Amino acid sequence: MFSKISVASTIIVSQLITGSVYSLAKEEIHGSALKNDFVALSETLNYKESGLNNTLATEYPNIISSWGSSDGEGLVGNQDTFRIKNTPLGFDVKWVSSNEKVATINTYGVITYKEPGKVKISATLPNGTKADTTITVVDLPQPKLENMTEKQTILRGKVDIWNYNLFDITIFINGVEERTVPVSNDGSFTFQFWGHKAGTVIEARYKDQYGNYLTEEKYVGKITITSDDTNQQVDSKDYAFTVKEYTFGKSYITGTYDQEATKVVLYIDGKAIKNSALDATTHTYKVAANEYIKNSKQKVEVVMSKGTKELGRKAVKTITEDSFTVNPYTIGQSYITGTYNQEATKVVLYIDGKAVKNSALDITKHTYKIVAKGFIKNNKQKVEMVASKGTKELTRVSVPVKILK
Repeated sequence: MFSKISVASTIIVSQLITGSVYSLAKEEIHGSALKNDFVALSETLNYKESGLNNTLATEYPNIISSWGSSDGEGLVGNQDTFRIKNTPLGFDVKWVSSNEKVATINTYGVITYKEPGKVKISATLPNGTKADTTITVVDLPQPKLENMTEKQTILRGKVDIWNYNLFDITIFINGVEERTVPVSNDGSFTFQFWGHKAGTVIEARYKDQYGNYLTEEKYVGKITITSDDTNQQVDSKDYAFTVKEYTFGKSYITGTYDQEATKVVLYIDGKAIKNSALDATTHTYKVAANEYIKNSKQKVEVVMSKGTKELGRKAVKTITEDSFTVNPYTIGQSYITGTYNQEATKVVLYIDGKAVKNSALDITKHTYKIVAKGFIKNNKQKVEMVASKGTKELTRVSVPVKILK
């Protein structure tokens, strides 16, 4: 898509006049000129003598048509070509840039955009006829990153993609490439990480039109992680916000929130999961967690906000309740029974260090039972129950074995 500039030299006439007859009474010439693609700037009619039809000499105009960008804009680093059409062929065109710091143009009409600003590009014919167009050159964007502290785990940023369409952006930590993350349609992006200390330098970089990372300061988003003790990223107010430890299997995460807050949200691994129920009288909250918290490796947080403004973020300490038990077993009984923690996926009977048989699990009551009769012969055998999650052993308990007298 291009905008059109036209430069034309003055011409006499460009068509054959047909049916022209000179009238002695009115001293006029009557006739019509055929139309073509060229615009005649002036016409002069000549005739030799009264009363005769006249065929005028045909003379064509010299025309240059040149095109720049459709909206009169160029992007730093890009090039456009002004395509030239001469009629007749063979005319040279002289191209001139009014500011070569902003943009240059060569003898072939190739314009290179150098830095932001306005530039006038002109085209001149050998006879001095001239036309020009003004182009606004815009710069590549700089990503903007939100400030972070040691306890925060989500890096949030935004980049203007109006002039330069970005699909991804790369995060560097202390100058080392960490990960490439997608850029949303509104230019926003996020990156989750933790364990960083105050003084850690985070950068967001992207590649130019030629596939090279831009390293100039004006094109790089950059922040330095600060200590939570000196965090001023929200404001200086000390908001009231607490969270209690969460035990696996319990229904809710609970705590207190500041009266200025309008919501408290459960986040797991950097993603918003569920809003809390707020008690505006006691300024306490509770959020259902049992369905979402599956293991101790998940990153669990609660985030307090007022509208879209984050007021506070707390990590939730998760603990496993020791609920793996085994009831004493008397030789001759059919089963060994007990309770297990919901994190476990299997409970196995071990005799003298060897796995013998899997238990049947009741996932509603978190109880288990396993056929033991025939496997346990005497109280000298080492009998154990082992709770595991997949191949990872969670707990191992000894089974008290009794002999019926």
